[in-house]
Amino acid sequence: MDTISYRTEFPNAHEVEHKWVVIDATDQVLGRLCAKVAKLLRGKYKPSYSPNMECGDNVIIINADKVVLTGKKMTDRIYLNYTGYPGGQRQATPEVLMKKSFNKHLKPGMHPLFIRVMKGMLPKNRIGRRLIENMHVYNGPNHPHEAQNPTEVYFPSSILQYIVKQPLTTLEVADKYDIHVNLDGGGYKGQAEALRLGIARALVKINPDDKSVLRKHGFMTRDPRAVERKKPGQPKARKRFQFSKR
Repeated sequence: MDTISYRTEFPNAHEVEHKWVVIDATDQVLGRLCAKVAKLLRGKYKPSYSPNMECGDNVIIINADKVVLTGKKMTDRIYLNYTGYPGGQRQATPEVLMKKSFNKHLKPGMHPLFIRVMKGMLPKNRIGRRLIENMHVYNGPNHPHEAQNPTEVYFPSSILQYIVKQPLTTLEVADKYDIHVNLDGGGYKGQAEALRLGIARALVKINPDDKSVLRKHGFMTRDPRAVERKKPGQPKARKRFQFSKR
């Protein structure tokens, strides 16, 4: 028996590939955006993820000044900080931290609001302090990291990217078209499936002969959400029997 095949393989620091990705924060909700960025920094979208290794990517966030918070959180939410001295408790709102990001004396790429939010989503140890240095946030649309050849990413998971490209790879026309899409509402998986349907319909308009091939693979319709089977004696799915108290 070959016992070597049963060993769990862990990546080391030399085998990990750190990519550079760009994310546009325009009209993005701050908390939801930072949750995705935290997974990119930790490398949780990679199959070789290891919790004790720095296996994530370098993230560049542009248009950080256009990020939004729902409700009145921009002015009503309070972040507490303590200087370590008696009476040294300080408080600030997201609006105040956003104004501090325009200070010219700050180090480029350091955004007080994003750093305050990201520290709560990363590990509270040495690896967490190293990971937050891989995030570079800029208020405008420009950034000084063109030498790293960063790639723009919207769907962070490779599975979602595969779902979007399915109609193009099936017809072998992935390198033939340049596609620009506006997405709004729903989760990442729902948006990926909706985008796949839109790409398939656009390909059919260009060449109607491809409709039979795309329909055969199920790309011309979205998979409906499965409805639970109703149990005997119950009016609706998931609903339990109602007993009278009389």
